[in-house]
Amino acid sequence: MIVSIFSDASYDHKLRVGGWGAWARSDRGMESGGGAFAVSPSNPEEAEGYALVNALHFAFRSGIAMPGDRIVAGVDNEGVLQLVRGERPASHDWQRLVLRHLERFADEARVRFDFRHVKAHAPRRGGRNFVNNVCDRLAKQGLKDARERHAASPGMHAP
Repeated sequence: MIVSIFSDASYDHKLRVGGWGAWARSDRGMESGGGAFAVSPSNPEEAEGYALVNALHFAFRSGIAMPGDRIVAGVDNEGVLQLVRGERPASHDWQRLVLRHLERFADEARVRFDFRHVKAHAPRRGGRNFVNNVCDRLAKQGLKDARERHAASPGMHAP
């Protein structure tokens, strides 16, 4: 079965916290969700990579994706897109981690990936742009939650 997944991240450079949003759809249904990152990304591209991994986990947890499916993933970050397509080498630990997660999905869940670019913040309505905007709103809410968690956590402040 074909499963469409979209992901987005929102990132605070100063605090090094972020949020993610995901949307997944197949003949099994449609779900969207997101939240604050459990880890502290060091840059926006890293956050986008983690958002993609979180979206895949979300799709499987929600029952939209199952082993053997073909995953068509919409990604709005060119650097992450080049990484997951194998068009650039993984030179950072976070990049290797993202690729390991994708390889694990491919091996253990026997999924096939097709990664496509989605233009971020496009003014057009409908289709991919609408879904990307849904993910963007969810990621911003996750960022808000991450900032609140950061403010409430003594000793968790960025240098």
